[in-house]
Amino acid sequence: MPRRDPRSEQFGDQRYALHLPLRFRAYRGAILVKSGEGETLSIGARDVLFWTERAPEGALVAELSIEWPVRLDGCMPLQLHVFGEIDSCAGQHVLVHISDYEFKLRSSLAKGAGR
Repeated sequence: MPRRDPRSEQFGDQRYALHLPLRFRAYRGAILVKSGEGETLSIGARDVLFWTERAPEGALVAELSIEWPVRLDGCMPLQLHVFGEIDSCAGQHVLVHISDYEFKLRSSLAKGAGR
């Protein structure tokens, strides 16, 4: 069972310390400003905190594709797609406020790459 992030208690949002690989895209309007890879540090109902070497800067909209650790029916790999606004960036840490999310089956291309 994932551990709760103790920092979340003060904000009334349960956050879980999950370290999962992700890909991100950051947009200003319809223009792709930055993309890259990283790892989640914690996930809550309202936000996702992640680490990346190439943190986006400024008020941007983000799209995250997170490798989900549980498989559908025990065999089909899933991705959690999160859409939201980048709330803050501190060094290599990025906080995204969730506006929408959905689970999708991971593409066959990703499965073929050994994921």
